[in-house]
Amino acid sequence: MKKNHKCEICGELKFTKPYFQIIKRSNEPLNLINSDIDDLKFVQTKSRKKIYFVMFINDCIRYYYTYLFKSKYGALEMFKHYKNEVEN
Repeated sequence: MKKNHKCEICGELKFTKPYFQIIKRSNEPLNLINSDIDDLKFVQTKSRKKIYFVMFINDCIRYYYTYLFKSKYGALEMFKHYKNEVEN
């Protein structure tokens, strides 16, 4: 590799996300859920389709769940599944 060459991953890691408005921590489970959706960029599949994941973080207990799915449109179904698991 050249001395000044920067790989794609290194560039992505150095990007900073803007700060969100400060919110007080929740005292009840399911009162505030943080989520993030992304794709697994470097995972090879037989069909060459992207695999997505969504992560739900419960602000009260700081416990998180991660789900894999085949389409970004599956995030709502994954949230319903997550909500049922946490409530039960």
